[in-house]
Amino acid sequence: MPRQSMMRYLIPSLFILLCTAMSYCGKKGGSTPTPPPVPAEENLVFNVDPDPGTTTAAALGANYDFKVVIQSKMPAAGVKVDIACTRDADNANISSRSLTGSATTVNTFVDNLQPGQLYTVKVTVTSVSKPSNTTSKTFKLARK
Repeated sequence: MPRQSMMRYLIPSLFILLCTAMSYCGKKGGSTPTPPPVPAEENLVFNVDPDPGTTTAAALGANYDFKVVIQSKMPAAGVKVDIACTRDADNANISSRSLTGSATTVNTFVDNLQPGQLYTVKVTVTSVSKPSNTTSKTFKLARK
């Protein structure tokens, strides 16, 4: 077989062999790597300040100021704090607000308090990134 004729078949064959070898080199084991584990979000824990405990908090005027203090590790996306105040006599919604942020201390208040009335204040803290991570506390409030 003449040399020129042999080169005509050898060069395309080498090209195909090289392409095949390169395609196999780029492939790895066949399994996809596992993504790194996402750290679990800590269950929310908070307190109100001042904490009335089991007693009734006293408001000296139409507003009652207090703080919501997040004691657990703050979720990466922050928290939503909902405050609802209802009058015990008729269960009427007196005051409500919703705040979102990542501060560990949230200054807030309830307003529209009438003298001689007893109220229930419910504070709910919910993770923005994981809505099932939620906790709440209630306390009694009376305006003097």
